[in-house]
Amino acid sequence: MEELDTTPVQIKLSDLIEMIEDEKISRRLAYIYNQIPKTNCGPCVKCCFVGAQVYPIEFLNIYAHLVKMPELTRTRLAKKLIEYEMLHLTTLDYSCAFLENDACILEDQKPIACRLFGFYAESEYKKMAETSRQQNQRLAMHFARNSRILLPEKVMTHDIEFCAPTTDKKGNPIFISAQERERLFQQIYSLAELVVPDEWLEPDHERFSYQFALEFMTAEEIEKAQTKIIKEFQAKQKSPTLEKLMAEYGVHI
Repeated sequence: MEELDTTPVQIKLSDLIEMIEDEKISRRLAYIYNQIPKTNCGPCVKCCFVGAQVYPIEFLNIYAHLVKMPELTRTRLAKKLIEYEMLHLTTLDYSCAFLENDACILEDQKPIACRLFGFYAESEYKKMAETSRQQNQRLAMHFARNSRILLPEKVMTHDIEFCAPTTDKKGNPIFISAQERERLFQQIYSLAELVVPDEWLEPDHERFSYQFALEFMTAEEIEKAQTKIIKEFQAKQKSPTLEKLMAEYGVHI
């Protein structure tokens, strides 16, 4: 694996972080987030199994928060993010990198996808789960045909349990409709257009761990590395390639 010169990317990222701080993006995102009621679910954190999905502006907002953390914390999180991205398709042993001690370390910066969980009707949740399974099936076929990798069925069919709806003070369930969610998404997308480069706006929603990996590798390099890492992990439950990747790229926040 050839080492890349990532300096231009890092400079660009630091410039964007400075810009979102100048534009008070964190406060403006908080205004959008505060339109969503607070959940009253218990601390089961089952919904935190999947890595956080973020809009580009949310990625930058979270990253700006992470870079202010102590160095040891940043190093630990960077490692967890890359491990999750490379191995989440072949094992259920990894959850969102921001879940620590059964709590989210990004409570104030938590992305909108996380905040909306618990506001879906069960019928809608079942449709979303079915769509997810279909996507996983296509993903498994892609790996089988192109890389001769059989992704574990227990991983490809794993569903996050339905979360009972948040309720109001009278005990009535609170649902956020698809139309209302789309209105919130549009607010975030419009905010992103103020500072996020055009090439960052598509796709508009991606795993934080994947977006983070793109700061060190191209999409093609990520796929190539992931394929090799999965093969090694399935064979020996460890991956020299993953360890080498961490060392060569100097993965850090």
